[in-house]
Amino acid sequence: MGDYINESALAYVAVSGDNFCPSAWSALMLQLKHLAEFSWSIYIAKAIIFIGKLAIIIGNAFFLYFVMKLKKDTEEISSYMGPMLSVLIVTYITTDIFLGLFDTAVLSMMTCLAID
Repeated sequence: MGDYINESALAYVAVSGDNFCPSAWSALMLQLKHLAEFSWSIYIAKAIIFIGKLAIIIGNAFFLYFVMKLKKDTEEISSYMGPMLSVLIVTYITTDIFLGLFDTAVLSMMTCLAID
């Protein structure tokens, strides 16, 4: 909850140029005023982010498997679990960071829209 308040306040600071604490209060009041719009947009953004993460992770795992088949590396290893697990972990961390920016962008755009 604290991260969401910080993100909301920083989005409001970026739009208005006010200090942090007044912006946090104004962002809270703005989101309460437009509760349905903020809730709906954040719900849709989280769904798209989840689908994106899932698609990227699965796509990367299949790409690793096909590259290993193409290079004939599958004959040299006894199990796919080590390389596959490594790729899945690194891919999850990377997609979590980059697609997290999309969530912040949605919140910022909704703040701009609500202020207008």
